[in-house]
Amino acid sequence: MKPKVLFYVQHLLGTGHYVRTLAIAHALLKQNCEVHLVSGGQALPNLPHDPDLNIHQLPPCRAEDITFKTLVDEKGQPLTDTWWAKRRKILFELFLQLKPDAFVTELFPFGRHAFRSEITPLLEYIKDHLPQTRTLCSIRDILNMNKAPSRTSEIKEIINTDYDLVLVHGDESFIGLEETFLGTSAISDKILYTGYVTDERRYTSTPSTQPEDIIVSAGGGSVGMRLCRIAIEAATLSLKKRRWRIITGLNFPMDDFEALSKKAPEHVILERYTQNLPSLLKSCKISISQAGYNTVTELLENRTKAILVPFSSGTETEQTLRAQLMEKAGIALHIPPHKLTPQNLLEALESSERMTYPKNFSVDLNGAYRSARLIMAEAEIAAYQRIAS
Repeated sequence: MKPKVLFYVQHLLGTGHYVRTLAIAHALLKQNCEVHLVSGGQALPNLPHDPDLNIHQLPPCRAEDITFKTLVDEKGQPLTDTWWAKRRKILFELFLQLKPDAFVTELFPFGRHAFRSEITPLLEYIKDHLPQTRTLCSIRDILNMNKAPSRTSEIKEIINTDYDLVLVHGDESFIGLEETFLGTSAISDKILYTGYVTDERRYTSTPSTQPEDIIVSAGGGSVGMRLCRIAIEAATLSLKKRRWRIITGLNFPMDDFEALSKKAPEHVILERYTQNLPSLLKSCKISISQAGYNTVTELLENRTKAILVPFSSGTETEQTLRAQLMEKAGIALHIPPHKLTPQNLLEALESSERMTYPKNFSVDLNGAYRSARLIMAEAEIAAYQRIAS
C-alpha cells in the first residue's frame, strides 16, 4: 500500500501558501505516495493541479481585508457558529475516512490561530487513536514578527506536544527561523530546513523570443492595485520606450483590471495570469514585484535582477524583511511601499540596470524534492508501524 499523506492548507488573501503546498504535493506524487490536500480557502481552479492529487474543498473563507482581523465566507458574510460547526464536521469526517500516515499542517500553529478549533481535534484524535501517524508543520522561511509572548509559549507547547517535525522551507545560511520566531531554541530538535520550494512544472517552457524588458508581477493580485497602477504611470512617463508586461494576478478585481487596461500605453502588455512567469523572468532585464515567498523564489531560481516593493500593510512584516535581505545580498533593490512613486520607480530602474548579480551568491532551491523525501520517510515509518500492529 502507498503511504498516505494529508495536507491542510488555509489561504486567506493571497495564493502563496496554496501554491507552495501544490509544489510539495507534486514532488510527493513523484515519490509514489497517495496525496490528499484539504483546502479551506477560496477555490483556485486556474492553478495547475496534478490529476492524481486528491483535493478536498472545505466551505471556503477569506480575510475581509488586508488587516486579517475579520474572516468572511464565500458570500462575504461574517462566519457564524453554524458555519464553523459544519466545517469542523466535514474536516473531521474526512480525516476519519483517510486515517493518513502523515498529517501536514501548513503554517499552523505558527499562524492560522483562528482555525485551532478545527485542527486541535485532529491532533487529539491522532494522539488517542492513531499514535503511529506522523504530524508535521510546513512553514515558509520568514514569519510575521508580531506574536505576543503568550502566543510564542503556546506555539512551543503545541509543537513539542503534538508535532514530530517542523519543515522550514528556506536556507538557514540566508535566514534562520530564530530571526522571526523567538521560541526557536525550545523546538530546535524538531526543525529541519528543506531549502526553498520551487515547482518544476513552471520551468518547462522556453524563454520568449521577444522578451519584455520589464516584468511587473503582483502575486495573487489581492493587494497589487497600487503597484500595477504606478508601474503603468512610470511606463507612460519613461523616455525609454521599453517593453513592459504587467501581470496583475488572478485575484485582481476585474473592474480595476479594465480601468488599468484603458490607461496602458502601447508598449505595455497587461494580463491577469500566466503559467509562463518563470520563463518570462529568465529572459527579462528587470523584474518589479512584491516580495512574497513564491515570487522571490522564482527570482532566485532565474537569477533575475529585481526591484522589490513589499506588501507591508497591517501587521505584515515578512515581505519587508525578505526585501531587505535581498537588497543586502546585492541581488535586488528595495522600495518601501510608502515611497513608491512613478519617478522613484524609474530611478530604481536606472540603478538596477547597472547592477551585477553576485556570482558567489546562492541558496538551496531544492526544497520541494527534499520536503517530499522528509514527509515520505515519516509516512513510511507510520505505514510500517500500522501494518505491524
